[in-house]
Amino acid sequence: MADKLSTQQLSQVPLFAGLKERNLKMLAQSLKERSFEEGVTIATEGKSGVGFFVIAEGEAEVTVDGEERGTLRAGDHFGELALIDDG
Repeated sequence: MADKLSTQQLSQVPLFAGLKERNLKMLAQSLKERSFEEGVTIATEGKSGVGFFVIAEGEAEVTVDGEERGTLRAGDHFGELALIDDG
């Protein structure tokens, strides 16, 4: 399992690309690592604020109405609305 995301990894997330190194360090220190077993639902469309996630390793399948729509991989992120919605 990966350690906390590095500032380099965080700077690759478009949302954080403009942050200074010191801000990236503060952000990296505030993150909480979570692991999920295969097949577990992490977030559900329409439900607010589960959290903001950056995939450090592995992948996550994106489904809408039970239909696979894509795959997120290391470096991808989702749940941005949770950052402004007390998620």
